[in-house]
Amino acid sequence: MFSNPPGDPTALARAAQRSQTEFLTVVADLVGEQDARRYAALLISSANGIAGLAASGQLTDPKWGGVSAEDLTDTLVDMIAGKRRHT
Repeated sequence: MFSNPPGDPTALARAAQRSQTEFLTVVADLVGEQDARRYAALLISSANGIAGLAASGQLTDPKWGGVSAEDLTDTLVDMIAGKRRHT
């Protein structure tokens, strides 16, 4: 998800386009068509950061108080879902 696998770059681009279109549709259903790209980019970039923190073991540091990648993901999705309730 966060790096390009070896292989045919054209096939990769086609597959990525299909999944991105589906992802944008799901996000648009939640926040509306006008804001879908902004919130989709926020979700993808945040997921990348969360995955990086988890993979490097940084979330196990006591300074984060036992917060897990799942906790962070749930919070992010809840915040974005809350955006819809407030508009």
